[in-house]
Amino acid sequence: ELFSASGFSDLTLRSNGEVRTSTSLQGDAGGSLDVIATQIVVADDIIVPGGRVKLVGETANTAAVTELQQHRDALAAAVDPALSPADLGTVSNRLLDDVTIDVSGRWSNDFQFPGRVVDLTAPLIRDGGTIELALANPGELTLGDRVWLNAQSGAHLDGELKLVGGSGGLITLDAGDRNSSLAVGAAPLFTAHGVAAGGSFDLTTPGALELFGNQTAASRALQNSHWQGGLFADNSTPLRLPAGLFDGALGSGGFASINLATINGSVTVEPASDITLVTEQMVLGDQASFTDSGAHLGASAIGRGVNLSNGLATVTPPFDQTAANQITLSANSRKGEAFDLVVGSAASIEVAPRGAITLAHNSNGLMSLEGALVARGGDVVLSQTKDTEEFYNSGHQIWIGHGASIDVSATFLSRPDPLGRTFGDLVDAGSLSVSSDGFVLAAAGAQINLAGDSFRVNLDQGGVADLHARGGNLNLSAVEGLLFNAEVDAAGPTAATGGSLQVTSLRRIDSANGAVNATYPTQFEQIRPGSHELPAGFVAGGDPLFGDGSSASPQGTLWIDPQQLATAGFGAVNLTTTSGSIAVDSDLTLNVGREINLVTSHLQLAGEAELSLVAPVVTLGDVGKKPSTSAVADSGDGSFSVTADFVQFNGGLEIDGVKRVNIASSGEIQLRGAVDTEGLSGALLTSGLLDLSAELIYPTTLSDFTIEVAQDAAGTSLLRTAAGGSTGGVLSAAGAVRLIADDIVHAGALSAPFGEITLTAADTLTLLPGSLTNVSGSGLSVPLGYLQNGRDWFYNPSGNPDDVSDQFELFTETVQRLPQKRVELIADDVDVRSGATINLAGGGELFGYEFVPGPGGSDDVLLANLAGE
Repeated sequence: ELFSASGFSDLTLRSNGEVRTSTSLQGDAGGSLDVIATQIVVADDIIVPGGRVKLVGETANTAAVTELQQHRDALAAAVDPALSPADLGTVSNRLLDDVTIDVSGRWSNDFQFPGRVVDLTAPLIRDGGTIELALANPGELTLGDRVWLNAQSGAHLDGELKLVGGSGGLITLDAGDRNSSLAVGAAPLFTAHGVAAGGSFDLTTPGALELFGNQTAASRALQNSHWQGGLFADNSTPLRLPAGLFDGALGSGGFASINLATINGSVTVEPASDITLVTEQMVLGDQASFTDSGAHLGASAIGRGVNLSNGLATVTPPFDQTAANQITLSANSRKGEAFDLVVGSAASIEVAPRGAITLAHNSNGLMSLEGALVARGGDVVLSQTKDTEEFYNSGHQIWIGHGASIDVSATFLSRPDPLGRTFGDLVDAGSLSVSSDGFVLAAAGAQINLAGDSFRVNLDQGGVADLHARGGNLNLSAVEGLLFNAEVDAAGPTAATGGSLQVTSLRRIDSANGAVNATYPTQFEQIRPGSHELPAGFVAGGDPLFGDGSSASPQGTLWIDPQQLATAGFGAVNLTTTSGSIAVDSDLTLNVGREINLVTSHLQLAGEAELSLVAPVVTLGDVGKKPSTSAVADSGDGSFSVTADFVQFNGGLEIDGVKRVNIASSGEIQLRGAVDTEGLSGALLTSGLLDLSAELIYPTTLSDFTIEVAQDAAGTSLLRTAAGGSTGGVLSAAGAVRLIADDIVHAGALSAPFGEITLTAADTLTLLPGSLTNVSGSGLSVPLGYLQNGRDWFYNPSGNPDDVSDQFELFTETVQRLPQKRVELIADDVDVRSGATINLAGGGELFGYEFVPGPGGSDDVLLANLAGE
C-alpha cells in the first residue's frame, strides 16, 4: 500500500536485515522499486508498468547485523519465532513459488468509434522495463517454481490506426560472486516480446556453464524435461542449459539478445549441440482497433503468457525474416585461474541474418572453436583478455580448429509476392573480429566465409536488376603472436566490392626504455606474410613457441598466409604494427580493388624477395610516429613496387633490404608528416634506386618531409622523379620537401605552395625538360587554420579547432611560423636543362576563419551588413 497509494513513483528500500513482501505491490507506470538488503523474500506479485524492479542481496554492516539479530530474537521470543531468521548475515535473494514480476509496457488505443471513450491524456508506456535480480556478495539467488518475469513491450495505436510499437525490456539474473549459488525452480517463464524489437536476457552464473542438446526428438524431450525440472548451479556445480532454450523457452519468450556469463568458470558448448536463436515477435492482433487501452499480460484474463487479448499477438516469423538477434557467451575468472571457452566439434551457433555472435573470454585459459558460427550478414566477435597483468602465458590462445567454420556471408532476404516476383532486402556480408592478448591460431582447413554475392530482383517500377552485396570484414589482432592458415573467402561480385582485411599487432612496448614489456618472449613484433605450419601433434592450448624461441615460431610474429592475401578476394588490406615491422621473406603480389594500407615505420624485405602492391589507393607509413633523425636504410637485394591512382606516405617509413623501389601513381603522391612538438615531420628512407612517378608530388600543409636514398651494396644511390604534367596547384600550404641522394634526376612535378623544396645530391643533380619545381601559390586560395579573438592564427592537423592538443601557432604576438618560399639546389654538379621550370612567383592567398556566435544563435555578419543592419 505504501508503494501504490503513497504517490511516490520511485521507491528505494535499504536494510541491514530482511525485506519481505507480504502482498502484491503495484507501482506507477514508468516508476521504480529498488530493494537492497541482506535478505530479500518476495512472496507476492510486483507490478511496475514499463518501470524498474531491482532486487539486490548485499552484505550488511557487521555491527548493524548483530544489533538487529538481537532485536529480532527478543521479538521472536515474545511474539512469533518465525520472525527470527537463523542468520541475518547470510545474503539471499528469493522469489517464492508462483510469484510474478511484471514491468511490461501497456497497450494504448486512441482509435475512436461510437460508444468508446478515449483518454488522450493517459501516459504512453510502450517499452518494457527492467527486472534485475542480483547478489552483490556471496549468497543465494533463488527463483521458486512457476516464477514469471515479464518485460514485454506494449504499443500505441493512434486515431488513424497507425501502430507505434515498443521494445521488449531487460531481465537480469546475476549471482554476483564465485561463492554464490543460483537456483531456478520448475517451469519458469521469462518473457520480453517486443513490437519494435525483442528484449534482453542476461544471466551470470557462479561457476561453469554448459550448453547441450541437438534437434533430435529424443534430445528435445530431454532438454525440455531438464528446463521444466528446474536448475541449480554454484562454484562446483555447472549450470547446464539445454540448447533448445534458444528456439524454445527463451526464443519464444521474445528475447532478441541473450547474454550468458560465468563469474569464475568455463563455458562449454558440447559437441554436436545445435543452438539456433529464433526470436518470437509481436504483431498487431486482428481485434486491435477494438481492444481498449490498458491491456497487458499481467492483467490478461486469458492466462499466463497470452498477450493483450487480441490487441497484440505473438508470432514466430520465418527464420530469414526474423529481426536481427544476438548471443553472447562469456567465460570469466576472478583470481587468475585458467578457465576455457569451448565450442565443441560439430556444434553450431546460429542467429538470424544481420545478427551477432560474441564469444568473450576473460581468463588465462583457452578459447577453442571446433564447431560452426553462423551470422549471415551480421557480426561474429572472438575476444580474449587475461584477468591478471601476467604478461606471458603460452596457453592463452584463441584456437580456430581444422573443422571450424564461421559464416557472415552476404544474403538476400526474399519476399516473393503472389505473382512469383522476387522482392526483398540485400544484406552485405558482415564482419569477423578475432582479438587476443595472447595468441591467435587458425589451423589449415578452417573455413571463414565473408563472401559477397549477386542477386537478381524485381523492381517496383517493373523489370529486373542484379544487386551486388559487398564482401565482409576480417579483423585480426594479437599480442604474443598470430598464425592464420584458415581458408578465407571475402570476394565480392566485383574487385571493388571485395571485403577488407585488418591485421593489427598489439605487442606491448615499455615506453621508458623501448623494450618489449614481457618477461618472455622478448622479440619485437612483426607482421609477416609467409607460410608457417604448427608441427604435427600440436594440440590447442600447447606452447606455440615449442620451447626454442626460433624465428620460425609465432613469437611476437603475426603470420598471414600469402596465398590467402592474394586469392581471398579482399578489396582492402590494412596491416598495422605501430612498434615493429612488416617483413616479407618471399615474392608477394597483392592486387586489390580498393586500397592497401601498411601502417608501420619499418618495411623489411629478405633476400631477393619482390613485393608488389597494386590498388587504386596505397597508403604507407605510420602517421602516429615521427621519423628518426639518424636512421639510414639497410640495403639488400629485394625490390618493392607500388602501382596506384593515389599514393600517400605517412610519418616515418624505413624500407630495408632493397636495392630498388618503384612508386608509380597515375595521380598524386602525397607526403604527410607525423605530429610532434615542432610541427609535422615525415621521412621515407630507402637504398639503391628510388623511382617516383606521379602527376604531382607534394607535402600536406605544414608537413616537413624528407626522402633519402642511401647507397646499396653496389654503391648506387639514385633518386628519379618522372611523369608530371601538373601545374602545381594543390590546396596545401607551407610544407617542405627535401630529396637527398648521391644522384638525383628530376623529370616530374614537385610542388610545395608557399613552402620550401630542397634537392641535395652528393654528386649530380639534374632537372630535365618538362620538370616542375614549384613553391608559388599564384592563383591559389588555400584555407589554413582558424583565428582566435580575431588576432591569433592557429592550425590543427585534425581539422577540429576544439582539439587544442595538436594545434600550432601560425601568427601570434611571439610566433610567425610560415616559412619563406624557397628552392635550394645543392650538388657538386647541378644541371638545369632548358625547359625545366622553377617557380618562385608571388601571388595566391592563405586564409583562416573564426566562428562568431550571435545572440540567440549564429548571425551571418556580412549578410547583416548588406541588409543595412
